[in-house]
Amino acid sequence: MTNKTMQILHGIEAELDGILLERQKELEVIFQEVETAKTIEDEAKVLAVKAKQDNKPKVFAQANQDLRTAQDIKTFHLNKIEEMEAEPFVSEAEYNHFTRMIKDELDHLNNESKEKAGALLKELVQIKEDFEPVIQEGQELLHKLQHTLYKNRAETTTATGTKVHLDSLENKYRDYSLINWLKHTTNGHGALQLQQHAEKGEDK
Repeated sequence: MTNKTMQILHGIEAELDGILLERQKELEVIFQEVETAKTIEDEAKVLAVKAKQDNKPKVFAQANQDLRTAQDIKTFHLNKIEEMEAEPFVSEAEYNHFTRMIKDELDHLNNESKEKAGALLKELVQIKEDFEPVIQEGQELLHKLQHTLYKNRAETTTATGTKVHLDSLENKYRDYSLINWLKHTTNGHGALQLQQHAEKGEDK
């Protein structure tokens, strides 16, 4: 399911990239118009300077007219580019459409994954419930073996001759790493919600 969702999201991404690419193509056409206007502007400046040097008023006037026209065209296109870059690339309806598509896919995967995680959590809860009483029984047996049968009180004698009980001398099973992890994982509000979600899935 995860792969399918990723494929769908990649498909949506391709659509969005297509919209961006189309806008970029439109902008490139206008950028080219700006470059053309700049070229005409530069040529008109050179021609105006030369006409002034050669004392050709009509050529000078025409060059200045061409210069202003090129500047106006360049300004027009630059303003158009600024407007296009500022305006949204998609309409409100398209925005809502893509938002709904993405969230629907994530919701579908999220709900399916919750059911799977809830089922796994339920198994962990069962392991914990099965394991805890067994560990407790084992600890009680070790205690009986040491204290009742072996007559060892888990004590040591100090330099002054006083007997002191030490927990480190108790014959205990001390690897609680799994049971502690199970308690940490299966307790809490989030774990309860997952279990409830899994139970709802079973009731369907």
